[in-house]
Amino acid sequence: MRFSQEPAVIEFLKVYDSTPVCDRKQVPFEAVALKAQCNFSELLGAIILSFRSVQAQKSAVLAMGSHPDVVQATINDALSVKGAVAQKMLHEAVGFLPTPKGTSINFNLGQNDKPEEDEGKESAPEINELFPMITERQEKWQADRSRLLESDN
Repeated sequence: MRFSQEPAVIEFLKVYDSTPVCDRKQVPFEAVALKAQCNFSELLGAIILSFRSVQAQKSAVLAMGSHPDVVQATINDALSVKGAVAQKMLHEAVGFLPTPKGTSINFNLGQNDKPEEDEGKESAPEINELFPMITERQEKWQADRSRLLESDN
């Protein structure tokens, strides 16, 4: 939440940070929100989104940490007599085999058969534009964190 731009979070943190450290353990969260006069629903929503982001990062770290073991287990399976599925998956993963494109369904309900010209039309956005990698956010958060830490000194 420290890097949130939500007004409710900013106001909450101003009051929270001005509260003596020894009192923070005694004063309920709701009391700080009331003193900050922030919209509690917005604050709770920002807390939930922050929590979701942290949990997604934890999941990514767990997946990255386990990935070598999963790859090794896949390799072990591929080396077995019945490992054809794992063999195909490994060959696709390293580029020895082309990866299948997935299912494509075209609906043409009463439209003419001639394809329209795509000149001048915008193409669909890339998946990475819609769902940026978490590492891009982490770099921005780190830059913001560094800036905040420098301003405290």
